[in-house]
Amino acid sequence: MVFHHDGRRPAEPAKSLFSVNIVQPGSSIESAEAAATEQYSVMPASAESPFRAMTFSTAMQEVRDGSPRPVKVTERRPLSPDAVFFSSLEGERATRRIERPIGIKGEGPAISFNSTSLRSLIGDNREKAIALLDRYYDIYSASFPDPDERLPFETILTLIEDPLISIDVDILTQQRGVIGGYQTHVAEIHGDFYSLGDYLCVDNRLKGMGIAPLVYRTTIQQRRDLFGTIAHFGEVNDPRLMDVSQRMVDIKSGTDPDARLRFWTRQGRQMLDIPWIQPATAEGLSTVDYMMLTVHHIDHTKSLRLTGEIVQKVWDAYYLPLAEVAPVHETRKEMERLLAPYQGREISLLPLTSPRSFMGKAQG
Repeated sequence: MVFHHDGRRPAEPAKSLFSVNIVQPGSSIESAEAAATEQYSVMPASAESPFRAMTFSTAMQEVRDGSPRPVKVTERRPLSPDAVFFSSLEGERATRRIERPIGIKGEGPAISFNSTSLRSLIGDNREKAIALLDRYYDIYSASFPDPDERLPFETILTLIEDPLISIDVDILTQQRGVIGGYQTHVAEIHGDFYSLGDYLCVDNRLKGMGIAPLVYRTTIQQRRDLFGTIAHFGEVNDPRLMDVSQRMVDIKSGTDPDARLRFWTRQGRQMLDIPWIQPATAEGLSTVDYMMLTVHHIDHTKSLRLTGEIVQKVWDAYYLPLAEVAPVHETRKEMERLLAPYQGREISLLPLTSPRSFMGKAQG
């Protein structure tokens, strides 16, 4: 810039690309309009002002040859087929948006994702539902690497399409892909409604971001709002009953068995002081006998009294729907035998980190 402090105007002002207004304290600007080719004077506000009049202009010269400035064209790449697919879920009736700030007081940044009901979607668009289940199954399998613990792809599809069963899978997605899911269903037992959860999973790359607690809490609250459920059940591996190889398989999922107990404790779960066995979920698979049944009392306006009869019906609600595709009846007989001492008795609820009474002190 060229500044003239003696009040003279330059004979041939340079062509300006821009101008700067300088305003001294207590000054007023002579010209209200600003244009790149004009000069401006800043005059003192009063005669007593110590500042003299100042006239200035810019002296930046145009160095280009006057030809039009080339416009940079940014090539817009088309969305990948997967991105198009996941974006299309936002318009489905089966999809709801979940968004919450992170942190106890909501002080952190918001996390958001879509949750799509596989049961609802399969009724509206079966082809899209199967494509979504196919994309979800990789995340599900990585979270539950033991084939004996998880359900086969075909079994999930069979259960979802059965109108007599309430099992549903809420699949969590963002534009880049599936980030997790949670399988639940609702059972009426002795006049009360309970929700039963299975296979809460989150992509290992996104663990620790608060997604799993958010999915869990919103899901059980939705079941309570829709069905009036008083409690939510869930199976959890008991590290005290696992051998080294079983623990290593569990760790492969990205979550240490002991860390999983701490997670569910934070969510409000308690453990029923009983044995619990998962049957084989398909021909050729094995039973899983290192599990515990946990419960989260969510409606404290109603008492929660769990007896052997109620727990047997919880087991039936979990596994009798598999009877057409898996050998569950032998395991059911074993559960009847194990629960016989608890018939007519209220079952104690324990912290998840406590040993169950049948395990004995040596195993605790």
